[in-house]
Amino acid sequence: MLKAFVINLDRRPDRLAQVSDLLGAAGIDFERFAAFDGEAALEKEGFPDFAPGCLGPSEIGVFCSHFSLWRRLLASDESHMAIFEDDILISPRLAGLLGDPGWIDPRAEVVRLESSPKPALLGRPAPVGTSSLRAARLRNRQYGSAGYILSREGAERLCGSYLSTRIQVDYLLFDPEAAGRNAPLHVLQIEPALVIQRQFADPAKFGRDSDIMSDRLIREGRRAEVQRKRDTSSLPRKLVYEAGDIMLMARRVPGNVWRRLTAREVVVPFDGTLT
Repeated sequence: MLKAFVINLDRRPDRLAQVSDLLGAAGIDFERFAAFDGEAALEKEGFPDFAPGCLGPSEIGVFCSHFSLWRRLLASDESHMAIFEDDILISPRLAGLLGDPGWIDPRAEVVRLESSPKPALLGRPAPVGTSSLRAARLRNRQYGSAGYILSREGAERLCGSYLSTRIQVDYLLFDPEAAGRNAPLHVLQIEPALVIQRQFADPAKFGRDSDIMSDRLIREGRRAEVQRKRDTSSLPRKLVYEAGDIMLMARRVPGNVWRRLTAREVVVPFDGTLT
């Protein structure tokens, strides 16, 4: 079985108890990784420098927690690692998928296991072993980093030239446009998904139970302030802003058109009970 890790804050023993019960009932052994709380990771050596103002304290803690596990994979003899966050529900079929990694396409650098409300653009599906599960190339941005399998090759790229500290860790993993001048990560999406965050499974109950919600609200406020300044700027300055937007859109058009023509749009369902 693939080595599995669960990222968990010391101050969230409730989440650890919940995820331990879920994974234990499914027969999945895991190792707890003590998550970095806020910007505490920046006090340690070996972490990348974060661009000022791009990420909030909690988002930096999440980023550094995942980054630490990527480096742990590179320091091990393992070819792959399964990484989970602690606010998840899982499918009964997750254990079988982790138990025999021989189905993983050798080209795949990341395998996304989770579902989110945002429609996914997916390529042609391929069967996963002898199961009814399928794996398809993910071609657009997806939210969440609560469940994925990372290959050694993927970890090498994420810890190397592909690394960007200006965006959240889930965007780095699951947004083709995060690649910049690099080739995008080869990401496969499992259909149906075997993991879902509780906030997406039951938004009314868990929608606010997010340790990075405050960072999101702060960032939304900053965006609103930037937009306000644009709206109230002089006409020459507005023209400069508009020209920049047009140039950015023009650079993205070829890739977006190609993805739309070669992919199908689907909200990936969760293969489990939403309770």
